[in-house]
Amino acid sequence: MHEPRPPRIPQKGGSGRRAIPPATRPRELREGCRFVTGIDEALQFYPELAVLLGLSLWTFWSLTGAAGRREWLFGVLNWPEHSDALWIADRHESLAVRLLVDSPDRRGGVVWRYSGTLAATVEALRSLPAPGEPGAPHRVVQAGPFWPSLDLR
Repeated sequence: MHEPRPPRIPQKGGSGRRAIPPATRPRELREGCRFVTGIDEALQFYPELAVLLGLSLWTFWSLTGAAGRREWLFGVLNWPEHSDALWIADRHESLAVRLLVDSPDRRGGVVWRYSGTLAATVEALRSLPAPGEPGAPHRVVQAGPFWPSLDLR
């Protein structure tokens, strides 16, 4: 079995990381988002994240509601042709997806999805084979772009 390939590490100046262009970000992300600057801060919210492989390569944002209260923690891990995303409302409600990125020769979208408690979702994400590895999901099951409702309750 091959060791999972780590995602491309972004260089200073933003190369290597596919950011969501400001004009196409959902309104919730444009208006109620705060970049979580370090993994330590994300771990303060949810220590359960510590078991994710490559955790230091994840980027996290805190999505806040109209009153400025944190509503969701959102994280993303970019692979060369995929992105893993994790939305956490609380320890009882979370969602993880793997997205295939659009390219000139194919339409991207969701290739894998799991929702449940934070512990179960993190375990499912941790157990997911790296893109291109045996058993890794590759068939698009939901066409993109993908952004869940921030009210999954």
